[in-house]
Amino acid sequence: MPHPRPRGGGDRLGALPDEALQHVLPFLPLPEAVRTGALARRWRHLWKSMPVLRITGEGRVLNRSGVRRLNRFVNHLLLLRDRSARLDACEINLGTFRSQDDPQINLWIRHVLLCEARDLRVHLSIDNNSFEMENLALVSRHLTRLELSNVVLKDHFLNFSSCPALEELVTRNCHIEAEEILSESLKWLTAVDCVFSSYPRTRISLPSLVALELTEPWGSTPVLESMPSLLTASIKLTDCDDHCGKEEFGGSCDDNACDNCGANGGSSGDCVLLDGLSEAKSLELIAKPRVFIFRSDLMWCPTFGKLKTLLLNEWSVAIDLVELICFLQHTPVLEKLTLQLCEGPVNWMENEGSYDPTENPFASKQLKVVEVKFEKFDLRVHKIIMIFSTYGVNIEQIYIQRSVVHSEEPTDDSGAGPSRVRTPPISTSENAQLKITIDQMLGQQQELLAQQQQQQHFLSQLQRRQQILCDITAQLSKYAAPPISQRPPQANLYPSDMSSKLIFDFYYGEGNVRCGQNGVDLSEFKCMARGIARAAKRSFEAVCNWLIRGFRIDPQTHGLTIYAMVSREPIGYFWELMPIDCTDIWRRYVEMACERCWPLAILVHVYEKGNT
Repeated sequence: MPHPRPRGGGDRLGALPDEALQHVLPFLPLPEAVRTGALARRWRHLWKSMPVLRITGEGRVLNRSGVRRLNRFVNHLLLLRDRSARLDACEINLGTFRSQDDPQINLWIRHVLLCEARDLRVHLSIDNNSFEMENLALVSRHLTRLELSNVVLKDHFLNFSSCPALEELVTRNCHIEAEEILSESLKWLTAVDCVFSSYPRTRISLPSLVALELTEPWGSTPVLESMPSLLTASIKLTDCDDHCGKEEFGGSCDDNACDNCGANGGSSGDCVLLDGLSEAKSLELIAKPRVFIFRSDLMWCPTFGKLKTLLLNEWSVAIDLVELICFLQHTPVLEKLTLQLCEGPVNWMENEGSYDPTENPFASKQLKVVEVKFEKFDLRVHKIIMIFSTYGVNIEQIYIQRSVVHSEEPTDDSGAGPSRVRTPPISTSENAQLKITIDQMLGQQQELLAQQQQQQHFLSQLQRRQQILCDITAQLSKYAAPPISQRPPQANLYPSDMSSKLIFDFYYGEGNVRCGQNGVDLSEFKCMARGIARAAKRSFEAVCNWLIRGFRIDPQTHGLTIYAMVSREPIGYFWELMPIDCTDIWRRYVEMACERCWPLAILVHVYEKGNT
């Protein structure tokens, strides 16, 4: 029913429809919203049914009396509010409060959840980042979004099992003192500049997660558990505890023996990040070179069967390119790769490294675009171009771009995505270097094509001979006597890809070690791990410690014996055991296997102490 129009100089403001004020009220802080009741008699109680509550004290320093006034005002307002009215959102945004009396934020949160709030935001000043949220689980069937800044979060608060509708969680500058973040319904998680606990690491268990943003965490990097619904993830590691000064720009570091790495308690034998990210379709993995967590995870690297877009920075391009190649070996459907390289130190240009790119083809057969963005054309860029050219990636698909990557944080809240890039012109000398590199790539491609044709011709002849041999064997089998006993099960340890310099296998078991006429009987053993050969260059004691952690062996009750599995012939099926009990034998075996292109195969026999 339309309101009567006022005459002459009547109450024109009061003649506005209620819908106009209901639209304006959610944009006002609570005190101003309540004061609108004095503008017109019809509006006296409209504030009681506001769909949005904004409890603010931003920009003000609240002393003791100010905190008490705020508590009385908000408590009184919440009690008088119409409980039947819909509550879409509640925002608590407070500046610095220096008082023995804290604002009753936890009480307000419980009340708005009883009012079925769908969106809850709590932003405190960084001066009050020690404010602890109540260590009780939130209970709400209606809450869909939760945003928190500068607060302390503990175990029970981060268990969202009682919030079945919660889909988005945003935390900024929070102290997360919890063993686990748990939710069956959460789809979007953003954690920016948060401090995570170290002992033990916080575990993130979010099976329904679709998008993840983990930007510059402090403390220990959290463990990501299985996320089968994950589509996109952005991880940026800069100042976490998982770093080592020896790893700066490709420096050598033994994870098992290094004091810097061991002091962080990061060697648990578990994959920290990559396992949880293995179902993603798009990944951004950014880290400072000194951060070792990604390199450590590559020892247990899963297969990224859905990954199509990947962005990496300089942590992945050590001088021998092992990390980059190992990662690409586990991304069979990758379509676009972007590498962002900041300027490295001078020794990048001086150290030629020992990596031969022709020895380790990777699994990405659908790779369409490779983008390399760099500040200065150096040895890393040259080797990246050469390695993709060697593997048959069309030169037209490789984009080389000189760029300046801004490492500082964006100033807006949308912040932690990929680094912003601007493109300056490339100098004449760099153009000349690029031209020389491309000419070398063209020459290598032609040589590779000729080698492939020769290999195909050889394979066709070999297949023809094998077919003839099979026909002869089939004819002879008609006259052969039946076998007395079957041959013991053998392991096909000879890899088809011949990538023996970078890959080795571990066979693990607690059964009896038997050797028959046909070689080692592996019926009671199984292949447990495949890793990077740089681990094989460690000391024998470091390898034993790595195996004890990786296979979770209790050294108090069990021991282990390590055998190298050696082929009697250059190519064959017969394998013998060679015990390894010191670093000299271990390294001699690795060098011998690499020189002769043997696969690295290790048998780990675990036995119970006290039993023969």
